[in-house]
Amino acid sequence: MTLKLVPFLISLLFAIDGFGQSKSISVPVYKSGDTTLFYKWQRERIAQMKMRDPLVSKDSLLLIFSTDTRAVEIFTNDFRTFYGFQYVCTTRYLSEEKRRRRRKGDPKLLFNVTKLDTAQAHVVYSVFKNLSILSIPDSQDIPGWPTGVDGITYLVEHSTPSSYAFKTYWTPSVARDRLREAAAIDDLSKKLDHLLGLHDSFMAFIDKLPAGTYHTGGIGFITTHKKRRGHKSRM
Repeated sequence: MTLKLVPFLISLLFAIDGFGQSKSISVPVYKSGDTTLFYKWQRERIAQMKMRDPLVSKDSLLLIFSTDTRAVEIFTNDFRTFYGFQYVCTTRYLSEEKRRRRRKGDPKLLFNVTKLDTAQAHVVYSVFKNLSILSIPDSQDIPGWPTGVDGITYLVEHSTPSSYAFKTYWTPSVARDRLREAAAIDDLSKKLDHLLGLHDSFMAFIDKLPAGTYHTGGIGFITTHKKRRGHKSRM
């Protein structure tokens, strides 16, 4: 998606129930509205997949790294023991004509959730820490970050009891050779894929779905032909 930028962040203050505290919320706003749409889309997906809600989380630290087909979520309350989950998801492709005939809105989100063991979750945290991911600003604040109409947009969410930040990064691999921030986000994606087998988990999930055409990220699709029975993925 093309990102036409305005040079500011919207910082809002939301009241949080519980201990009479408030949480500062930082969500970057683009003139095109793209980040607003990404944020709305992510809020819906968090609810559908029953992820931890970073807006109200009281965890000492909650980190979420996402694309449109996978997500990794880790959290801790003592910085010694970490917990987490791995998510893969997709939607079935429906043509506009089929949508009109069925009188339905957006396709249903199909997903599967895998719990990480504490060792895996701690390693994920170490990857974030070693790459200094939380110190990287949103892509709109990084001079020279590219924009485009396809590719993959990465989302990074960081929540503590007092703050929440939402950041987006379009296709960091395109700029990794000239922007250290892009290299760090791209390395994060590759390291998590290697550590958790995200690509293999996603393809195994797709292979279990009924025959059809499914989104694989960005503008990508895959068509399966073999029908499966007894699919037990959480949907």
